[in-house]
Amino acid sequence: MTKSPKQKHRLGKASTLLALTLLFANCVLNLPAYANAESEITQTGSGDIVLSRQAAQDFLREWRELRAENTVLRESLEAERAATQELINAVGELREQVQKERAASQETIAAFKDAAAEANKAAKRARAETTVTSIIGGVGIILALVL
Repeated sequence: MTKSPKQKHRLGKASTLLALTLLFANCVLNLPAYANAESEITQTGSGDIVLSRQAAQDFLREWRELRAENTVLRESLEAERAATQELINAVGELREQVQKERAASQETIAAFKDAAAEANKAAKRARAETTVTSIIGGVGIILALVL
């Protein structure tokens, strides 16, 4: 008799569930709170786990506590993810502002360079005019002395 893949999957889930239950039961038995409950948890020959009423209540209480802790941790994780996303967005905005400031600084530097170049040209023209005026004045004085 061959088993369909669906049946094999069900058996795989069942064996996994059984293994996890046994592992959890083993962990529970090793906890100090369950030291007295050790005799209240037994395993039958077919692999089923039998719990006394108190052990089942303890198991259910622990399971509920773990679920509550899991819920709190998930909510905390979501809050951390949201905070991280806000920080990423803030860094992106800051990066854009820095790029805008850098571009403005480059424009200011370019304007200062242009102004400095114009000032240098004006200074050269002024020196050239002064030189020409000095030469003309010098030639005029020489001519006046000679004549």
